[in-house]
Amino acid sequence: MKRISTLILLAFTFCAGSQDIGYQFKDLSSVYYKGAMDSLKKAWTCPSIYPDKTTQKEFCVQWASRTSFLQEGISENNFVHHPEIVSYVNAIVTQLHENNKDLFPRKPFLLLDRSTVANAYAIGENVIVVNIGLLTNVKYRDELALILAHEMSHNYLAHSMQSMKKKAEWLTSEEYKDFIKDLSRDKYNRYNKLVNAFKEYKFSSSKHNRFGESNADSMAVNMLGKAGFAFDAAWFLRLDSVGMEYKTPLKKPIPEYFQTYNVALQSQWLNKKAIGLSSRVGDADFNSNIEDSLKTHPDCKDRYEALKSKTRNPQLAIPIDEKIRILADKNIIWNLYRTNNFTSALYRLFLLQDEGLKDDWTDFMMSNLLISFYAEDVMLNRSNVIRIKPKAWIGKDYFSLQTLLEQVPSASIVDWKDKGNL
Repeated sequence: MKRISTLILLAFTFCAGSQDIGYQFKDLSSVYYKGAMDSLKKAWTCPSIYPDKTTQKEFCVQWASRTSFLQEGISENNFVHHPEIVSYVNAIVTQLHENNKDLFPRKPFLLLDRSTVANAYAIGENVIVVNIGLLTNVKYRDELALILAHEMSHNYLAHSMQSMKKKAEWLTSEEYKDFIKDLSRDKYNRYNKLVNAFKEYKFSSSKHNRFGESNADSMAVNMLGKAGFAFDAAWFLRLDSVGMEYKTPLKKPIPEYFQTYNVALQSQWLNKKAIGLSSRVGDADFNSNIEDSLKTHPDCKDRYEALKSKTRNPQLAIPIDEKIRILADKNIIWNLYRTNNFTSALYRLFLLQDEGLKDDWTDFMMSNLLISFYAEDVMLNRSNVIRIKPKAWIGKDYFSLQTLLEQVPSASIVDWKDKGNL
């Protein structure tokens, strides 16, 4: 009976929650883009470019992998056609396209990814994707235009095609075949050789990609000028700090956010213990950086230095529409909740309240999270919805929140079910 009640609750919350954040079931990608996916299967046929049959076969494997990525993303609802958000972003794409038709005879096909990551990416074949997480991080419409122009440039410069060709050529090269033969004869050092070969390939590939990124940057800045957008090279300097929401301190002690909903907490539940999931990641430093020596983009300072002379009318940059940013924030919280990532959903909800936004929807989401956490605890699924994160990825307040959700006794969570019925 409890399981059935939970399923009824989830069905109700999907209908109510999705409408409040601006889209309906028909806007999910598996429904909205069904016709486009059928066309994609016909249009994205692997071209014949290599006389060597082995290389051509491997190239088609890479091509099929890219096609499958998009098809599966559509069928699994990784994308959504949010009417207001897509319209807002598409207007920027239209402005870029109409003023750069010499480069882009056809308007790019835009997809909105439901990912929380502050990013955008080019798939190739005139398709660009914007993560909804990007819209909560950019400050200006012109800054978003820069990112969109950058991805359009990747498609124009055929970087996706180059990447597939490079991989196909490497996997069918004599050097790679010799490496595999040597590996099969080595009984004791296979793992290290594989790791080193992977690092060498990734480094070579990433170094090549960084040149491509620089070219895309330069082309994007020129596109902005032709389309009448402002440009500030200093926007590149912010890229290292985007996506840091979970390191952002809360404005109030965590118990106060719960007290608003008549949920009382004990201070000891916020403190790390010697046992438990959170203790396993407790030795890392909150100030640790996540090292990535193989990142594909050039250093942000280098990008700034390369293009600072191209800065143009930054004072005329138009701020991102606040309604769009809040819609994006709400969509992210909703998606985190729907994918059972309760700690992140709660934390982002608290950050939204810190900005002064507390309305019927935020109350509705807090209610969902309290009731659902109780239901998951009853089903012995608490750890799977807490999703413990390493300290290097989070700040002290986030760590305290995930520790709280881990340490709070089940007897106290029973009360959350009633408090959730706001």
